[in-house]
Amino acid sequence: MTGMTPPEVRRDARKARRHARHRAALLDAAREVLAEEGLPGFTVARVAGRADVSKPSFYYYFRSREELVAALADQIAAEEAAELTRAAYAAGDGASAVEAAVRAGVAWHRADLDRYRLLHQWPAVIGIVPGFLEQTVQPRRNQMLMVIERRLAGKAPVSESHRDLAAVALATAHGIVSTLAGMDALGADMDARADGMVESACEMLRTSAAALG
Repeated sequence: MTGMTPPEVRRDARKARRHARHRAALLDAAREVLAEEGLPGFTVARVAGRADVSKPSFYYYFRSREELVAALADQIAAEEAAELTRAAYAAGDGASAVEAAVRAGVAWHRADLDRYRLLHQWPAVIGIVPGFLEQTVQPRRNQMLMVIERRLAGKAPVSESHRDLAAVALATAHGIVSTLAGMDALGADMDARADGMVESACEMLRTSAAALG
């Protein structure tokens, strides 16, 4: 009968879906274990058990604990880039785009500081696969920078000043969240200070964006 999918194709499709489910389950479990227990409790056995996957099966999806952390950081970097890109595109003009990116970056990580730790702190502590920053994180960052630069430039060509201000905006958001994560780890409540830091940063960035013309 024509038009029927061959059995081997259906089998491969089922295998691919099962692989994707198990891999996603391990990534979700890893995020939960890291959030609840931190790096001391982050073991292959603990993650595999949380995902209801055998420890030997874990190595079918990830070669090591370090590779799992790299995959998690890549996932979060993609989510962060999407969040900031949406915010910058939704803003009314270039100055608003810079401000929106800072506010979105701080708010997104502030809602779950473990995302920030997983992306910017834990990979360095646990030891990530070689080339991870260059191959994964930096391209995501470049994506966000290009969006902000283009919004700042408007119809004009992107200049070094646009690039510099876009980089400052991302660094500012990163610095605020880094401060929050550090104080949170010490048990300090920084919510009130965080609001003030964001407002002060956005005011300075608006002034700088206006000076670009």
